[in-house]
Amino acid sequence: MRIEETFLDSETAEFERLLADAVRRGIERLLQFALESEVEEHLTSKAPAAIGGSGIIRNGFMPARTLESAVGAILVRVPRLRCESSSQAFRSRVVRRYVRRLEQDASTLIDAYLAAFRHGGFGDLLRTMSGHMTGYIPSGIIKETDRRMARDVQRRARIPSTQVLVLTSRIAHPRIDLLSLRREPDGVFELHAVVAGEGHAFANCVAQGRAASSEVAAPLAR
Repeated sequence: MRIEETFLDSETAEFERLLADAVRRGIERLLQFALESEVEEHLTSKAPAAIGGSGIIRNGFMPARTLESAVGAILVRVPRLRCESSSQAFRSRVVRRYVRRLEQDASTLIDAYLAAFRHGGFGDLLRTMSGHMTGYIPSGIIKETDRRMARDVQRRARIPSTQVLVLTSRIAHPRIDLLSLRREPDGVFELHAVVAGEGHAFANCVAQGRAASSEVAAPLAR
């Protein structure tokens, strides 16, 4: 499949808009994976023998909530349980009931997401957003969320794409040599590659003005 590659610089407002939107969707997935990990841990800890029985069972989701953020509106769906006693009730620590906004500015959210994407530390990104939004999140939930996000990134990297946008300037992101976004079949752009260090093969290709499609991958160092 032929891939159309478009090279941009960080002065391109359209790239920054697409990047912020890709980060918004990534954070949306991160929070949803964290909520699913959290409710599964709750089911296991509260009623391991009653799961699927009459004691405590999954009961869909609460009405969808929108969290305001500097990168756009983030939709979350908190799982709902049907319980026999109040001691079994599920109260999310990932997204608390009264929270309606992520307080971090756009640069903080984008930089944290780029670092998580590059190094595979999505659990660290979840911690970055903690504080007013979340309570204490057990390490097991953070690790499971990190694993699910990494698997999702790897799955998306295998989806066929026909267009890649490449940002090669350090003006907006001085710690990054290269960013790329890829168009998915539904038309949206997702973060594709984050490269730091001029020794990377793809960065070398970009420096020479020739990006081989076989090298446009989503490196996720584990």
